[in-house]
Amino acid sequence: MIYLVTGNDFKKTSHTFNKYVAILRHKQPEASVFEFVPEEFNVGQFEEVVLGETLFLSKHIVLARRLSENAEAVELVLTLIHKMAEAPSVFLFYEADDKSELAKKLSLLAKEVKTFTQTVPTKIE
Repeated sequence: MIYLVTGNDFKKTSHTFNKYVAILRHKQPEASVFEFVPEEFNVGQFEEVVLGETLFLSKHIVLARRLSENAEAVELVLTLIHKMAEAPSVFLFYEADDKSELAKKLSLLAKEVKTFTQTVPTKIE
């Protein structure tokens, strides 16, 4: 199951992402939590979390922040996206750029998408 929080309004996206995390941890206190960021993305660990589901393991909560900043991560997520959408585990993504290829593909399969875009006022001269 995929959830996506996206947009360039950092304050609102961060608040919403953290709210989802708190709700998920409250609903599934026994779930294992895995966190992935672009700077320290581990291909093997991500594959294991997505593909390593068995009937005897508890559900996972997977937190993925800004993975569109890592080309290797984007490629892997797009390869495994259908498995994540069908998995009993929860995959919560945060992407700052709602126009990125990754955000667009995730939004097609996500159970919920929250987008917060901050507009920059333009000055008319």
